[in-house]
Amino acid sequence: MISFIVIGKNEGPRLERCLRSIDTLIAQDDLAPCECIYVDSRSADDSVAIAKRMGAKTFVIHGECNAALARCIGAKEAKGDILAFVDGDMELLPGFFPHILTHDGQLTYPFLSGIFDDIIHDQQWHYLRTDRRMTLQEGEPDAVEYTTGGLFVISKALWQEAGGMDTRLDRCEDYDLGLRLTNIGYPLHRKAILLAKHYMREYNARKGYVEGIKFSALLLRKHWHNTHCLRLILAQQYTTMILLFALCLSVAMGVLGIAGAPLWLMIGAVWGLYLLAITYKNIRQHEQWYRCWQPIARDLLFIVALFTFFPKHKDLRYRSE
Repeated sequence: MISFIVIGKNEGPRLERCLRSIDTLIAQDDLAPCECIYVDSRSADDSVAIAKRMGAKTFVIHGECNAALARCIGAKEAKGDILAFVDGDMELLPGFFPHILTHDGQLTYPFLSGIFDDIIHDQQWHYLRTDRRMTLQEGEPDAVEYTTGGLFVISKALWQEAGGMDTRLDRCEDYDLGLRLTNIGYPLHRKAILLAKHYMREYNARKGYVEGIKFSALLLRKHWHNTHCLRLILAQQYTTMILLFALCLSVAMGVLGIAGAPLWLMIGAVWGLYLLAITYKNIRQHEQWYRCWQPIARDLLFIVALFTFFPKHKDLRYRSE
């Protein structure tokens, strides 16, 4: 049996569209028996009432909330041996599941996802544009990836083997799960099939900026030995990695009694000059003030968080509605 696990907060009409699309998918792809579970992160709108009215098994978190916690609650309550995780602002499309299930209803591979489009709106939910989230296009060969997002299908046995999602992570929880599954030999297989539409507001780079850096640092601390994680961080924050390398090299040389100050000072100087060049460019282009100093603040905050940020696991405190 497939358990569709939907998580959300204040999604309202988008949640209704999501749950209706799951019902349509089950009928058109002939997936019965299935169940639909909704885990709510203390919505202030009518999301809980919508989920109950549409027949979803509904649970409301009454402790601390994050997406990792919500998915762990859904998996705990799921009766199926296949878990399909969906965010409440997504609309699933029929045609994906027949390609990932065997004739007896088992997964062809235990950790899968598809491709989806971001339907982007402004802050008042006026439509702006549609973007393809992945570079993978329909009809191309399937891709192997080492992280995941909020939309994926996994066998319950593999989810339990990996220990589910890390509830400490308010951000990067999907990356963390993908890396841990890669470590035990199960990277994500992404099928070149359109699976969903994701209805979202335009991304605000400033919102949650500090939190994003802190949890990226925690991700690196957890997976420093994983080359895929190192590539991911290096691609996003290569100046941070230069600074971190310079600091680690200087400490190592100091411990070994090696007079290597010129080397790490040179590396640090390269980092500083590069960031000054970015800052000068932003000022010349009349960027907002925060963008001028953002690279320097990002790198320093990342280094501090790497050694000082130790969030606690969150308890699964929730109730059935």
